[in-house]
Amino acid sequence: MKNFFFFLCTFIESILNHPIKVIWLCLLFAFINLIADGTLIQLWSLNRNLERLQTETQKVKQQLVEVRGDIQKASDPDFLEQQARERFDLVNEGDLVFVFSEN
Repeated sequence: MKNFFFFLCTFIESILNHPIKVIWLCLLFAFINLIADGTLIQLWSLNRNLERLQTETQKVKQQLVEVRGDIQKASDPDFLEQQARERFDLVNEGDLVFVFSEN
């Protein structure tokens, strides 16, 4: 047991005599602490969520532009007439209509 402590003390002393090794060791311990703490994983997760939300925001902005365009078109009487014909099968007065029987 005494040999182990002696070995440990000499090892620590040899490391402390080299500042570069001390810096690397401190960085290693800091990195391990960030991973063990969960902070690094949480940061990665938040960045992933941010990217997903930015993509979703762009899609919603594009939909908003399309809806505003549709609202702008809705003020045009010709557009309303065309939509009434297409969606509700309405016809204008004087239009020729063909009705086919199913049998």
